Amino acid sequence: MARKKQTLKNRFQNISSQPQFLKNQNYRLVGALILLGIGICLSVAFISYLISGSVDQSKLDINWFDLIFNSNIRVENSMGKTGAYLSHLFIYKWFGIASFSVVFILILIALRLINIKILPLGKTIFSTLYYTVLLSVALSFLFVDDQNDTLLYIGGAHGYFISKWLVSVIGNIGTLLLILICFVSIIVVRFNNSIDKLANLFKTKEKKLLQPIQLR
Repeated sequence: MARKKQTLKNRFQNISSQPQFLKNQNYRLVGALILLGIGICLSVAFISYLISGSVDQSKLDINWFDLIFNSNIRVENSMGKTGAYLSHLFIYKWFGIASFSVVFILILIALRLINIKILPLGKTIFSTLYYTVLLSVALSFLFVDDQNDTLLYIGGAHGYFISKWLVSVIGNIGTLLLILICFVSIIVVRFNNSIDKLANLFKTKEKKLLQPIQLR
């Protein structure tokens, strides 16, 4: 029985351990360069989409296969049809300008592959994805309405429909409060002792205000 448990433990450790190719520094460097390249290309495509996306809008609602392989279709995006399609997907259909967080995550992973540790990888990716979704909803709630959807790219279709649903359920004030609570909650959870630090900060300011003014 003990031997069986040990075997299961070894198998679990092998599954959860780092893949063999990631232990090779050359592979890690190649992987980092690929991720950095994708991140740079996406950032250029996103910026180009914000500038010329309205021109390409009608061409991007077709099937991806038809868009890519039809040489008669031209787009204004600096990264070509692939960049235009991905930008339309991320910015217009999904998370709006909050989609730039994808570039940040790719760069963070690339740096970690070459042993450059700026931030905790797992926690940072989770927080970034959380704020991406939340920011998408918040920007749509603040800047996009039913009468004017020309700014839909700010929060994306994802943020627009969720914010619209929230307003229908809990109203404008309730939606605003919920968004603020979600922002503050992740800050409190993410940063240890944040409440104590805020309390100490207010106490320090209060003591300074209560100090008697010394006349020279």
